[in-house]
Amino acid sequence: MPQSAPATVLIVDDSVDMRELLTHLLQSKGYSVNSRTNGEEALELLNSGNPLPAVILLDLRMPVMDGLNFLELQKKSTLLQNIPVIMMTAEDDLASIKNRFEIQQILSKPFSMNSVLNAVDRNVILH
Repeated sequence: MPQSAPATVLIVDDSVDMRELLTHLLQSKGYSVNSRTNGEEALELLNSGNPLPAVILLDLRMPVMDGLNFLELQKKSTLLQNIPVIMMTAEDDLASIKNRFEIQQILSKPFSMNSVLNAVDRNVILH
C-alpha cells in the first residue's frame, strides 16, 4: 500500500531562530514544513495554489502583518478558513482572541517542544 504524503505545517514567525527550531523539530517527526516571516507572506503562499497545510503555527506579534490581521483575513476566505491555527505568543489573557477567531490552541512562549508536537499532532488528526 502506498504511503501517504506527510502532513504539511506552515510556520509563520518573524524569528529566524524560532522558524529553524520548529522546522527541524517537525521535520524530525515526519512533517513537511513551510515557513514565512509574517502574515502577508503566509497569505501569499496560501493563495498561490500550492497544497494547503494541515495546520498553521502562527506568531501573534510580527512586522508587516501580525497574527491578528492574518486571522481576520484567513477567516474571511472560504479557501483558508477551515485550516486549524495554533497561536504562539508571550502575551497574557488571550481568551477573547481565542474565542473570536476560533483558534484551536494557544502556546505560551516559552513553550516546550513536546507541547508543540502534541498540539500539531492533535490538530493534524482532527483536520
